[in-house]
Amino acid sequence: MYQLNEEQKQILNELILDICEEEEVINNPDLDWFELDYMDSLSFVELIVDLSDAFDIVITPTEFEREEVSTLRKVENIICAKLEEKA
Repeated sequence: MYQLNEEQKQILNELILDICEEEEVINNPDLDWFELDYMDSLSFVELIVDLSDAFDIVITPTEFEREEVSTLRKVENIICAKLEEKA
């Protein structure tokens, strides 16, 4: 399976921090952003667009349920899968 390199991880972390504005989401990759009110539907769409642009992949807001993209670890896995498909 594809693994993000350090530069890609840094980009992902910065995008997540821009949206959630809480350092703990980076320190604990299994924290649920929606459950903690760090993200809402609008910021979710913003994140999807930002991820698509930053990693040059296609992700649509309707492609995943909220639970599938509610933590850093889940989003990183999705990005890895998309990058692997693209390779």
